[in-house]
This record gives sequence, C-alpha cells and structure tokens, in this order.
Amino acid sequence: MREGTRVSVVTGGALGIGGAISRRLAAGGDLVILNDIDADAAARAQADIDAAGGRCVTVIGDIVEDETVERVAAAVPGRVNVLEHTWVPLARFGEPDDYAAVVAFLASDDARFVTGHTIPVDGGTLAASGWFVRADDQGWTNRPHRA
Repeated sequence: MREGTRVSVVTGGALGIGGAISRRLAAGGDLVILNDIDADAAARAQADIDAAGGRCVTVIGDIVEDETVERVAAAVPGRVNVLEHTWVPLARFGEPDDYAAVVAFLASDDARFVTGHTIPVDGGTLAASGWFVRADDQGWTNRPHRA
C-alpha cells in the first residue's frame, strides 16, 4: 500500500448511497474495504472501482455478525481512516482536529448539499447509545460490554 493512502471501510457499500460512497472514496485514492450482504452487487461495485483505476477489497456478509466483522478487520492493512455506515463507536475521546475537520468539510463545496442538520462529532457514541460503565468498573467506555 502506498504511503499516505487512506483505508476506508464502507458497510452496505455495494448499492445506493453506500455504493456511491465506495466509488467516490476509491476515485479519490482510498483503498476501499467494501462490505455488503449482496455478493453480486458487491462484485459489480468492485468491477466498477477496478475499471476506474481504484482499489477495492470486498467482504461479503452481514456486518452485525461477529464473523463478518472479523473478516472485515482481517482485510484492513493497518488502520482504518474512514468508517462509513457503521454503529461501532471509535472508543476514544475526540480531539480538537476531529471537530475542525468536520467544520472544514461543511465549509467546503463538497458539503454543498448538506443543510439544516446537526452533525454529532462523537466517534459513534450517539449511535451506540452513549457511554457505559466499563466491565471492570474502572471508568467509562462507549462500547457496551456483553453479558
């Protein structure tokens, strides 16, 4: 992988909005790890990305299943830079630059169709239903532990 290449995981990444996101990120130079339950649609999306000169790895399966999550993680070379269509929190507190990046995006022409929304910059905490006491009672986490 080239130095500085972003790795983007897109779940539901074959069709519709997810498909458009996969293709757009790949066109911008990202290595896209495309996850979808529809193997045929994922193959078509990968073919489109490959034909346009992009790079894509497909992982077929339902992202709510542990086995699929493990296969997606195994497909990632190093770290994930962009995680799209997910409810999995990032398990860290935000840094000032995390917020600044969202503002820069919203101020850019790429955000020209985004209007009238509140965008939570919380690493997935809201989607995961907030903060939870850690299983060892040694603080807080935004990843609920399993019983």
